[in-house]
Amino acid sequence: MPTTCNTRADLELMHVCFLKNILREYNLPTNGKKPVLIQRIITKLQNLNIINDSTSGLPKSEDYDRWSAEWEQLIQKGAKKQDKEFEKVINSFTKWCKINKFELFKITHTGIGFINVHINEIRAAFIDYNHADSIPRTKIEIFIEMFYENIAGIYEFFDVSNDNRDFGDNSPYNYEWFTKGLIEIHN
Repeated sequence: MPTTCNTRADLELMHVCFLKNILREYNLPTNGKKPVLIQRIITKLQNLNIINDSTSGLPKSEDYDRWSAEWEQLIQKGAKKQDKEFEKVINSFTKWCKINKFELFKITHTGIGFINVHINEIRAAFIDYNHADSIPRTKIEIFIEMFYENIAGIYEFFDVSNDNRDFGDNSPYNYEWFTKGLIEIHN
């Protein structure tokens, strides 16, 4: 999956289901082959004056440099090694994602489409989480609490297999399933 904003190259790496989600956001048709879907998205972005042309994908906003610098600081913060239990929790989360073929995505900084959440973004959120008033006492309990309070509403799990599974309250693939699986891996 792509790790930058929606350039044509990024869109070409996306699964068709993600492209269709972007198209649905704009009430655009979702029928057609992948190149047709990509061109619809590029055309929409150009019409909204969000990208300069069909190849650069760069936002016209002057805020891009500020956003980019803030994101880089966040990634560097998350890259710093922490205590053994912290690393065990993060490794458990990474393993859960790999085993279950669900990954976290977020809305791009342009507000259009989705991109992968870098693991260091999750690490940084865990580092910054103030758990002084928390009832949970183990790192895995604190991580799950932090995940529900700070991450669940911002990021979304998407199926990265070819099974088109939905993650959500009305699905067997939900937060209860995630929590149980994460604890099993961690223990």
